[in-house]
Amino acid sequence: MHDRIYHEEVNLYVGPNRVLFQVYLKHLWVKIDFFDDLFTGDDPDGTHTFEDNGGELAAMLYDFDEDAFELLLDWVRTDEPLLLNPGCIALSRFYALADQLRLKSLMDEILEATIKNDLEQKELSIPYVDDMTTYCYLPKGSPFRKYICMGIAHMFQDQQMSIAHLRRRLLCDEFCLDFLAVIQKGEPVSDPRDLPIECFK
Repeated sequence: MHDRIYHEEVNLYVGPNRVLFQVYLKHLWVKIDFFDDLFTGDDPDGTHTFEDNGGELAAMLYDFDEDAFELLLDWVRTDEPLLLNPGCIALSRFYALADQLRLKSLMDEILEATIKNDLEQKELSIPYVDDMTTYCYLPKGSPFRKYICMGIAHMFQDQQMSIAHLRRRLLCDEFCLDFLAVIQKGEPVSDPRDLPIECFK
């Protein structure tokens, strides 16, 4: 079956709203082992379904974020470096999806592109005060979380962020714990844009 469907187009129903994406399998298989496993009957998580009804190839990916999946398809279809909007809310979900698909190289690519954008824009990519929920989309202990946390800690120590703004961000429990772990070291926090990506791993 693998050879037969390699050049076929598949219908992917993504997210709780079951948004339809139509993609050629060969594009997915080249970069993402997860789909090779799924379409050959070996779903690594046991939470997704694949149907081959002769006339339609379909996969149900209801636990994937549809906005993040759209970014994933852009990455699948091109060999160009990632061009990311650092203010895009879907960015953290894109990173989380890459983690879900065990794409460590893509996770590094997303963080590297974010740091590059931050250097060019001369500002750090940190969630807006009212949007700290995006922080929770990121995998716990991930380099991207460490980057954001160090950025906020650096801005606070450097008096670029008010106590009021910091206090409102600390209402996010997961960020609060990570932030305290950084601050309690009692050391100055470097601007994370100046550090190599290995420092966040």
